[in-house]
Amino acid sequence: MRQRGADGLSCAAITFEKPSASAEAGSGAAAGPPAQEAGFNDLVSGAPPVAFLTEFQQGPALPNGHVQWDHGQATVAPDTAEAGDRPTAWVPRQPRSGEQWLQLGYEKSVELREINIHESYNSGAVSKVTALMSGGEEKTLWTGSAAPGSANEILQTAVPVPPGTTTGQIRVYVDTNRVASWPEIDAVEVVGSDGSRQWANSSSASSSHSESYGTQVFGSPVIWEQPVAASP
Repeated sequence: MRQRGADGLSCAAITFEKPSASAEAGSGAAAGPPAQEAGFNDLVSGAPPVAFLTEFQQGPALPNGHVQWDHGQATVAPDTAEAGDRPTAWVPRQPRSGEQWLQLGYEKSVELREINIHESYNSGAVSKVTALMSGGEEKTLWTGSAAPGSANEILQTAVPVPPGTTTGQIRVYVDTNRVASWPEIDAVEVVGSDGSRQWANSSSASSSHSESYGTQVFGSPVIWEQPVAASP
């Protein structure tokens, strides 16, 4: 699991709370052992706490208004300036996790002529492109193996669409097992048969790396205390 703690993610320490010394004196409870620092494994295997507080906080949204590595990063025009692992692109939650998809919506439904996928890291994972039709069905527009670019290249993969498909929503599938690490997509453009061009204005995904925030501890020390034993 890669950790994004250096890029704006702050994680508060987890603490177990016990009554204050004065409260303990009033209740007749014996003083517990002194607090100690522990790792996450100690937190899991230690004695149950009296109470605990856990707090995770994402860093502020990027200037484009979206959380880093979220599916929302694939909306609007490309804004990843250089190839590489950048927070301004969509990233599946885990690398080498099989098939994942990115769904994008556009302001106007058009008859599609072409779909342009901007891959900004580990290109070559795109495996299928589909259209979500008004009746709810999913129509496959292309399936296969997209050629990867070089390591320092933002690759635009153009997918031609035969006449007859009108939609305002598409899905781009990636096979994460085809590449060594996280595949990243910065933006997806649809080109209409009328020559119109649109960038997405809504999104969803099978998973996003942004989801991993709030479920893990990233390096913050864990402070814990044994429960206070009752007096005999």
